Amino acid sequence: MLLGGFDGTRPLLPGFAVFPNLNSSGQVIFLVDTGADISLIGPGDSVALGLEPQLNLANPHVQQAPTPVTGIGGSVQPYVIQVYLFFPARGPAGNLLPDPYCRVGTIDVLTPAMMRTPDPQLWPMSCLGWDVLQHMESIDFRLGQGQILFHLPA
Repeated sequence: MLLGGFDGTRPLLPGFAVFPNLNSSGQVIFLVDTGADISLIGPGDSVALGLEPQLNLANPHVQQAPTPVTGIGGSVQPYVIQVYLFFPARGPAGNLLPDPYCRVGTIDVLTPAMMRTPDPQLWPMSCLGWDVLQHMESIDFRLGQGQILFHLPA
């Protein structure tokens, strides 16, 4: 099981992202977005993780997404890069297990230059969409306890 929580009203899951082809890694707090088709690294995290200077189409490990990401603020054409996502797994009693849950694949990345505003407070945060969430057996939102339980397949 994975254990997430809430930041006020936003459901969040802490994780660790490794970008092997860009020699970068770091902690990312993901918004759990059950309405999103895809997961993405937000512009603030792309800067914090040191990805932004490497994100250009001259880099053979960076591709342009085939379709734009569309949200409340409009549409942008993100970059796509390889990623390993790690999430701390817990046992039935809530104890931390030695092996984290891992998803391997690609993820969309947004940069500050793609944003319509220079204000980082208005930039979207990194999020987990159905491309990752669909692999969970179930997701249990426990609002009264301030927890989200992600049940993993056996």
